[in-house]
Amino acid sequence: MKYCRAEQYSIRSFLFEMTNNVALKEWSATCLALEEGRQIALLRKGGLQDEEGVFSLEHQRFWLLPTYLHQDETLVRPPHRDLLAKSRASRLEGENKTVIALRLWAEVAYVYELREEREDALRAAPHIWSEAYLETRFDYRPDKPLLCVLLRVFARDEPHVLPFQPEYFGCRSWIDLPSSLETPSHPALDDARFNEKLNEWRALLE
Repeated sequence: MKYCRAEQYSIRSFLFEMTNNVALKEWSATCLALEEGRQIALLRKGGLQDEEGVFSLEHQRFWLLPTYLHQDETLVRPPHRDLLAKSRASRLEGENKTVIALRLWAEVAYVYELREEREDALRAAPHIWSEAYLETRFDYRPDKPLLCVLLRVFARDEPHVLPFQPEYFGCRSWIDLPSSLETPSHPALDDARFNEKLNEWRALLE
């Protein structure tokens, strides 16, 4: 692997972690894409309030906290722009203003550190993001690698709804929840479909 470094994580059964108290903020459209199985990846470079503006993968298991700011259809491939409207339509009243809603929980499978030379491979991968989005991700802090995080995602039938806290504001990636929440047991993709998608990503990036 000339242009990327990969790290594999051991995926344990969800039974080993019945509760979790940390969440990662991510576009609601991306969260929905993960839930529907359109992709299994997140791309992270950093938020303005992350340490030195650089994202660090601090946790192997976490909730996904949907966010609605900065979503733009030009940053999503045309076949997947329906996700923007669908995610807005499913937004709870007062979500991310007075409450947060947590339905999706994720385990890390692989992490790739990608440099700009790997943009073509990433462009060919099965995900929702447009070329404009990929360019913005690589262009931000070009001295730092772009993290491509492959996830196994689980979904609850009903979300955990918690009061919104002031510390949830801002361009920070991670938030600590006031208590540990029961994690879901239903995977977004069954084992066969997940392994198929995982192997597809690995073939492109390794």
